[in-house]
Amino acid sequence: MYRVKILIFLFLFGKTVCVCNIENSNQIFDIKWAKFSETPKDQDNLETMKIASSLKENYSCVITKNTTDNFIDVPSYKGPTAIDIIQYLFNKGICSYRSEPYWTYELCHGKHIRQYHEIFDGPRLKFKQYNLGKMDPKEQEIVIEKLRGEELEMQKNSSFNLPFKKFDNKEMHYVEITMSDGSSCEFDKNKFRESKIYYICDIEANHDIHSIEEVVSCKYEVVISTPLLCMHPKYRPRKIPKSVITCYAIGKSPRIPYNLVKMYMDRDTKDKSFKSKELVKYEEKRKFELQNTMHVNSEAITDFLSGKNCISGGTGNWKYEFCYGKYINQYSYGRFGMKTTTCLGKFNLEKHIDWIKSNPHKRPKTVETRSHINQFYANGCVSNVTGRPRQTEVKLKCMENSSGNALVMYLYETNVGEYLLGIEAPILCHVIRLADENGLIPVKS
Repeated sequence: MYRVKILIFLFLFGKTVCVCNIENSNQIFDIKWAKFSETPKDQDNLETMKIASSLKENYSCVITKNTTDNFIDVPSYKGPTAIDIIQYLFNKGICSYRSEPYWTYELCHGKHIRQYHEIFDGPRLKFKQYNLGKMDPKEQEIVIEKLRGEELEMQKNSSFNLPFKKFDNKEMHYVEITMSDGSSCEFDKNKFRESKIYYICDIEANHDIHSIEEVVSCKYEVVISTPLLCMHPKYRPRKIPKSVITCYAIGKSPRIPYNLVKMYMDRDTKDKSFKSKELVKYEEKRKFELQNTMHVNSEAITDFLSGKNCISGGTGNWKYEFCYGKYINQYSYGRFGMKTTTCLGKFNLEKHIDWIKSNPHKRPKTVETRSHINQFYANGCVSNVTGRPRQTEVKLKCMENSSGNALVMYLYETNVGEYLLGIEAPILCHVIRLADENGLIPVKS
């Protein structure tokens, strides 16, 4: 049965777009908001779905079936195999790089992958790196022969179906290569880091490291976008069907959801579909929302500063949780759902004061010029590398010119067993002005 299982609305460039999962296949939809004078059509190729906004605005949305096949019609192919095409990167000694706020990643194709960071230790510059996997010439030769043989064998079959995987919500064929025997894991010296490299077709790329993720401890997945693989017709992207969803307001619901209109108002959009009269209707509702913002924020701030509400962040296998005035934990879930938790620091008033005295440049600036405050969390779990307890510097920063619910979190390991946790949010703009000379905020204030 044709049914939309997941609806994700994305408001981009003045258009409403829906990326939908339909029976494990991707589709893109344009979302149209029908005029009050229009009525839903009743046809066999249409399906209706009822949706509601967070403000209890109700809509009946009509989804048009799309019977277009999303596979590219590929003629019989007798050209070079995919690994023979990729081998060009190996032979030319090409390396790809990806720079992130803390780590820089280097993949020398067919040879090794590593992550590294430069650390200043006083006047000296230290170099910190981990090898995430490697491949010697003999291993490379074995892998090439294996993948070449597998594809040539598949070519004998008329169906010639390659495995595919989702990358950025797109189903893509890929070439997979594994690099192993990297640096030993911090939590288990008998395990070594390993990376699976996925090569995918992207005609506009330049052999880029599209993404890198630690999926489980010491095991990484790296996606390489390269135009070379587009030479092979079987590896070109699948077509994504595009259809239309038309939504009709039910009862007294507005033609277009309030929050969507508000977003357009905040962006000062020139989209003609949002006429001025229609926007004016929402102003009274918008003013009521703004009047209640301070009340909501006050409760949220109190719960945060008291440690009642903790906030979590992180991507990939490792996540982290911050409870203000209590602790910072890093955690992950293993293959069987077992949770591994590492404490990165606990708040201790005396240790924080000592840290501030040893680092006077970390004291808050004057209230007029203050944009952030710093705090210190010590006595975390002992690092297997340094033999010392882990510790974390927390940076609470005001985020101006953003919506009240915006929040940015990041966690970097600045040195082995030493971390920096950054939290930026508009809700903190008022809070950090209340901090004393040591960067501490009285909860009662």
